[in-house]
This record gives sequence, structure tokens and C-alpha cells, in this order.
Amino acid sequence: MATDHSPPALKIIVVAAVVTVVSLIGLKFGFDSYFAFMTDEAAKEKIAPTEQLDKLKAEEQKNLTASPMPISAAMSDLAKSGRSDTAGPDLIAPKPSEDLGPLTGWTKNPRKFEVPPKPVAPELPVPAAGDAGAPSAADGGTPAATDAGAAPPADAGKPHAHDHHPAPPPG
Repeated sequence: MATDHSPPALKIIVVAAVVTVVSLIGLKFGFDSYFAFMTDEAAKEKIAPTEQLDKLKAEEQKNLTASPMPISAAMSDLAKSGRSDTAGPDLIAPKPSEDLGPLTGWTKNPRKFEVPPKPVAPELPVPAAGDAGAPSAADGGTPAATDAGAAPPADAGKPHAHDHHPAPPPG
């Protein structure tokens, strides 16, 4: 029987282990870098170009600065005077909307909307010269019709049995 009694080659085993670990770590960083690069490229392809957005922003900035009163001057003027009457209340005062669009409904299910007429205040009848006006409460709570030409009831100033207030002292 033949057996090998030579010592194991530890040096070769250690070198192979170190090379394997270093190779795996290097490959991990390489793959991560490649994945990040490819993800960024795919995202850039899907993002719309910003030419139209840049053009719109430039137009809005031009409108803000080239108007009869630039926005910076309007803001400083408003900061100085506040929202007083001298600052042009018509420009910043809230106003009710005259837009009837929301009242007409959805475009796929429209409904007709008509502006209701303005309400007219009802005219109150003017009492005639001989009319006494509204009914009065002669007996302390029960309305009784009165007539301007009729004499008051005989017990108009006297307390009744159902009244809880004592009569005023004679004086």
C-alpha cells in the first residue's frame, strides 16, 4: 500500500483562497457599477426632453419682467403700502367668479345651466289711513284683531285670572 507522507501544500491553498476572495469582491463592484450605469442610461432614454419646458419657463420669466410693471416692482410696492386702498384694491380684491363652466357639468354628460333671474324684493302693502295695522295681543298673549274705529274692550287694562303678573299699584 502506498501512502503519501508529504506535508500538505498550505501555501498553494492560501494563495488560491486569497485570489478567489479578491476576485469575487472585484466582480461584485464591477457588476454593481455596470448595473447602475445601465439603469441611468435606461432612465435617461425614458425622460422627455426639456426643450419645451425650458422654452415655457423663458417665456414666463420674460412676461414677469417685461410687463408694464415688473413683478419685482409690484411685490416691493405691495410690501411698502400693504393691501390698502392706495395699492390698487381692484387689482388684488377678491371678486366672485363669472365662470359658468363648472355649473354646466361634465363634457361627456352635459347639463344645461341657465342663470336664474335676480330676485325682486316683494313690495309690502302700505297700511291705509284708517287701518290699525298688525293684530295686537290684548289679553297678554293671544292675538286679537283690533280695529282703529272700534272701542277697546272694557277689561283691556285689567289683569285676567290666567295672568301671572300682579297689577301695578295705583298711583
